[in-house]
Amino acid sequence: MRKARSPPIWMFNTLPVMLIRTYAFTGRKLRVLIMLTACYLAVVASELWLFSTRFVFPQEIHVALGYTGCFGNDAGAQSGSLFDTKRRVALQSGCVLLGIFLLDAIMTATIIFHCIRIRSTQGALGKAFIAQGLVAFLAMSSVNLPGAIIYLW
Repeated sequence: MRKARSPPIWMFNTLPVMLIRTYAFTGRKLRVLIMLTACYLAVVASELWLFSTRFVFPQEIHVALGYTGCFGNDAGAQSGSLFDTKRRVALQSGCVLLGIFLLDAIMTATIIFHCIRIRSTQGALGKAFIAQGLVAFLAMSSVNLPGAIIYLW
């Protein structure tokens, strides 16, 4: 019999990298680090709370899929009543996705504000840096924001 693997922690790896880069790029200002760390810890706490307390994980699905992945069972999340338990899980899931989007937006806005403030947008390198950052933000937002809207709808 195969041993069950622990759940993947990939969701906790991209945001800290962005946080560290934002902190470093803005001149290692302590207030930026404190603000971003507080936001990040709030997102991680909400993810841990949501996925450890609000999702049902049927053992049969885990076995059928070869002991891989983390597949929460909120199939009834689209039920009609706002007071229905499954609908509340959908709203909570949407709020977590919205929190991830907001953290991305805060970090992107912090970098853009810093670039404008130090006038690094006047050169080609600064313009390219901001353009790449905006493209990455839009790419991530195109995944996170629609997901949040679908759950919140």
